[in-house]
Amino acid sequence: MKKDGIIYLMIMCYIPYQIEDNKLNQIKSMLNDRYMMFFCEIGDGIEIITESNQKILRDSILHYKPILFWIDSIKDLNMSATIISELIIFILKQNCTFQSQKDNIYWNSLDIDTVYPNIFELFRDKS
Repeated sequence: MKKDGIIYLMIMCYIPYQIEDNKLNQIKSMLNDRYMMFFCEIGDGIEIITESNQKILRDSILHYKPILFWIDSIKDLNMSATIISELIIFILKQNCTFQSQKDNIYWNSLDIDTVYPNIFELFRDKS
């Protein structure tokens, strides 16, 4: 995202439910620690999003143009494996990396072909 002539690298942090402030602060702190080299100031570039409506979620991704879409777990999306796969592929096609912390997933645009089989395997293994 460009603001005042400066390009900010945005991380979109998806949290689909209300969480306690201390847990949210832990997530922000962890993301700052890992990615602070990309920020001008601590906290810059982390956008917390709680939207579960897929159209609004996609529109937010197009608007903010994040470099990383971070989620704690794929299961937090509370969608079918097909819809999750399509959403992740959409994210990757926007030149945005996708990371699911608990699932140990870190995908970029070169991984698009692996999304469907890996998501379906993840759902099969955890069902």
